[in-house]
Amino acid sequence: MNAAEQEHRKWGREEIVAAAFAAAGLGASLDPIRVQKLLFLIDRVVSEQIGGPFFHFQPYHYGPFDCAVYSVISGMSATGHIRIDESGDYNRYFLTKSGVQLGTSTLAALSAPVADYFRRAAQWIRVIPYRSILAAIYREYPEMATKSVVGHLGMERKTTRENAFIRGITQAFDLTGMMYRTPDAEIGLQSEADALHGDWRAVGEDIEQAMVQLGKSACIW
Repeated sequence: MNAAEQEHRKWGREEIVAAAFAAAGLGASLDPIRVQKLLFLIDRVVSEQIGGPFFHFQPYHYGPFDCAVYSVISGMSATGHIRIDESGDYNRYFLTKSGVQLGTSTLAALSAPVADYFRRAAQWIRVIPYRSILAAIYREYPEMATKSVVGHLGMERKTTRENAFIRGITQAFDLTGMMYRTPDAEIGLQSEADALHGDWRAVGEDIEQAMVQLGKSACIW
């Protein structure tokens, strides 16, 4: 199949889902949130090259969502292409042997740039924390955040964070309570606790931002 034929072929939903799983790696699993977000990115970024979009994602509580994704996965479970592990707090989905064959053959039939995108997006989705995935998607596709129940995602940086980080580290190891001690320290104890909480939250947000930037550097969007 030449490049022109690859770009004009109409792929089926099951083929695209299987290819997305196969792109994550042999034996890899995806949970409900990650599979939704991976297929959303595929639909948004390489849809035209593969005859999509395949789903109709809408803003929901945890970002873009389409219940049809679960319908396809349920159908693929019935046909033996996907195994659903329901033993944990949330489902995990795995390709079966036949699913791997379907996924890898579909992935191989895609054009090289599209197949490469599938792999980069799948690997990014697998290793990035949920909040960072949502932060990145909301930044690039703000319309998908309109119904979000997830709070502040720390996308902005504050100029005082470097000093906050240093003070947070110092106070965390100030076992004697002698550093940064003031005459009204007892009165301001709650304020200090709030400040320390804010310091560490700032550190977490900086780490989260670095995770988001990892996706940008990998050309996920």
